[in-house]
Amino acid sequence: MLHDHIWHKALDQRQSARVMFTDYAKAFDHVDHAVVIMKLTAFGLHDVLVHWFCSLFKGRQQRVVVGKHMSDWTALMGAMPQGSWFGPLTFLVLMNDLTAECHAHKFVDGTTLSQVLGVDQHSRMQNNLDDIVTLSAASLMNINIKKAEEMQLGDGMRKQLYQELTLQGNAIDNVKSYELLGIYVTETLNWDVHILATLSKAFKQIHFLKQLWHVIVSTADLVTYYNSVIRSVIQSACPVWLSSLI
Repeated sequence: MLHDHIWHKALDQRQSARVMFTDYAKAFDHVDHAVVIMKLTAFGLHDVLVHWFCSLFKGRQQRVVVGKHMSDWTALMGAMPQGSWFGPLTFLVLMNDLTAECHAHKFVDGTTLSQVLGVDQHSRMQNNLDDIVTLSAASLMNINIKKAEEMQLGDGMRKQLYQELTLQGNAIDNVKSYELLGIYVTETLNWDVHILATLSKAFKQIHFLKQLWHVIVSTADLVTYYNSVIRSVIQSACPVWLSSLI
């Protein structure tokens, strides 16, 4: 993960880093078709490609069913179908112009802001966060306040005049660890929390492996279960964190 490299480099140089984790509220449900079409056109794509892309939006309807009662069909002016590669692709088109003065790493519906700070440097993270909120609102997207969290890396940040971050008038929680793309990152950049979480998931699956062994499942099937269910959990994203254990 590129974030991890930037953070480690900052701490190695005796600097500090201020990290802001953001996520969009019901991101795929709030995609506005008109905004996506406008941005596709701005890319300079051929009209044929734009019309082909827009065919995904046309004629989409939904209704609510409760027991035997059904509402009328309503045409959708927004939202993206999930389960296909078109959903993430459309969202990337929508948020492509999301930028900030600091390091901004986007992954589908989540954006991580990182600001590296020297000893005497004041944080501008609030300004960066405000810019992200403004740009997101221009695309009719709203940041989920409940999932917005901040993490401070390094001791230098604590020695400076600390300014609490706010989002739409709400104070943002300062956390010591955060699950980012399935990996638990901590303020000290060690992997204790992530390893414990990984072991906890693996132990739960090992219980089922024992149950399969008790009912005399073949060795080949046990190995298949281990490789696909247990080993995949243990080795998930290991290029990021395993080297730190050596």
